[in-house]
Amino acid sequence: MDGHKLSLIPILSDEKYFGAITQQSVIEALASIVAVQESGGVIILEMSKKDYSMSEIAQIVESNNLKILSAYVTDLDENNNIKITLKLNKIEIGAVIKTFERYNYNVAATYNYSDNLDNLSDRFDSLMRYLNP
Repeated sequence: MDGHKLSLIPILSDEKYFGAITQQSVIEALASIVAVQESGGVIILEMSKKDYSMSEIAQIVESNNLKILSAYVTDLDENNNIKITLKLNKIEIGAVIKTFERYNYNVAATYNYSDNLDNLSDRFDSLMRYLNP
């Protein structure tokens, strides 16, 4: 749709027209697949294909009392490196990030990581104590 700048796609079967799919309905369907509506954190891991084990990744996540809502594997380059994007069921993902690091996983990015908010809150409190001794 994007490549041809289409706003809808006709549905044909045996050269009979059955209807059309709009761009909006495609986006809504994709959003439901990737668990966009669910709140939770996102962790992106990068690794070699030979080191990839979804069972180990799931065990690490579940050992921290979290669940994987969706997972996607993307090829990064021709050197057999991949990126695994995990959508988790909770925003508090600090413990699982530390566990991945302990198991020598490369945590490339995180989203909805609440420690940043805690740190910001602590810094704000320190500023208020400084301004109002």
